[in-house]
Amino acid sequence: MQGTELSWTALEALEKAGIQLNDLERTLVEGYRDQGMTYRELGEFTGLSHETVRTVLNRLGVVPRSPGQPATTTEDRETSGKRVREIRARMGLSIDKFARFLTDLAEGHRLGIEVAYATIGYWERGERVPSGSYAKVLELAEDVAADMGRK
Repeated sequence: MQGTELSWTALEALEKAGIQLNDLERTLVEGYRDQGMTYRELGEFTGLSHETVRTVLNRLGVVPRSPGQPATTTEDRETSGKRVREIRARMGLSIDKFARFLTDLAEGHRLGIEVAYATIGYWERGERVPSGSYAKVLELAEDVAADMGRK
């Protein structure tokens, strides 16, 4: 990390949400999100334990990332939740039926996942962001919903 120069790409969403960050928090967000550092690397850099780094980032709404992927912020979660709600609304399905539909759709495309009722709720509330096969099945569902609207 170079001095106190910050990349605003990761910090804009936090500041838009009205979250004021101190210098340590800015360093952690920048290192984790923008530079791809791990919790351990950030801990060594700042003198904190990796558990403390994880706790601070979670408190700030920075979602853990898969290796090689950028972290998501609260804004990403809200956008994702809105998208899931819109897909389900376009299809006119309850959460339970939407979960069953996604599971069947995933099975038909051999994605090897099962979408639980609770998972839909987590996505819609922005508590979790779909990724991997779950993101793929949502893309497929979005295509189905768009096709339904054209008929």
